[in-house]
Amino acid sequence: MLILWNHGGGWWEDPRRSIAYDDSSQGDALDNKELKQVLLNIKERIGRPIDILGMDACLMQMLEVAYQLRDCVDYMVGSEEEEPVDGWPYDLILKNLIKKPKVHPKGLSIRVVKEYIRSYRGTGEDVTQSAISLDKISTVIAPLNQLSRLLIENLEDENTLHAVETAWRQSPRFFRNNYVDLHRFTRLLKAKSKQKEIKSAADELLRALRPGRRRFVIYHKSLGRRMRHTKGVSVYFPRWWINPRYRELDFYKDCLWGRFIESYIGGNYENQGSAS
Repeated sequence: MLILWNHGGGWWEDPRRSIAYDDSSQGDALDNKELKQVLLNIKERIGRPIDILGMDACLMQMLEVAYQLRDCVDYMVGSEEEEPVDGWPYDLILKNLIKKPKVHPKGLSIRVVKEYIRSYRGTGEDVTQSAISLDKISTVIAPLNQLSRLLIENLEDENTLHAVETAWRQSPRFFRNNYVDLHRFTRLLKAKSKQKEIKSAADELLRALRPGRRRFVIYHKSLGRRMRHTKGVSVYFPRWWINPRYRELDFYKDCLWGRFIESYIGGNYENQGSAS
């Protein structure tokens, strides 16, 4: 089990935000390509993927990050939202590991989620945490690809545009409205759309995102009214401007979701302003 305990920004990359800042090196950090290479090096040395990658950092439980690391890690535990300052309850997690040192990685991943949520009960914090199985990520990418294709083909339809807009506005959003909970967005899109093909594709994606021990999202919990509709994994969906580094991700190259975003907001890579 490897835990990254530091700042996080999801997949986002710019001079001010990435993964695991090193303040002793003028704020140097890992970008997604570097993180993938580091974990591939570890995989080569130990002869297999890392059992669990723990993201004790903000915003890291994203489809884009999971896809980038799919060949390096079996299970990933993290938060869609920014984490409170206290982060993970290591005392509770380690007590469980001491009691059951032979626990399966899947079981330990689920236990981390449970203890994380338990540690924030009664604090008033809105938190969300999930465990995902990276070897199941193709079960999500395939229906998302199909849904993206249909959305691109129907963007000139007024109802489709309205359905996308409404789903985006009513979904839990993170990091200055740049990330959305994928399950909630898809559920609302299905409810608002009048296109049978879009409804059907959304339904397939919802089935793939449904939490279960043999699914992509193996376990998810949340606390607080603001997090009540989260289901464990977010996806990039800016409303006005696209970070040009997005095109460098494996996810962008292998899934049509990025092309859907470009079509929907006009492919605006020109405005280099901050996320909004």
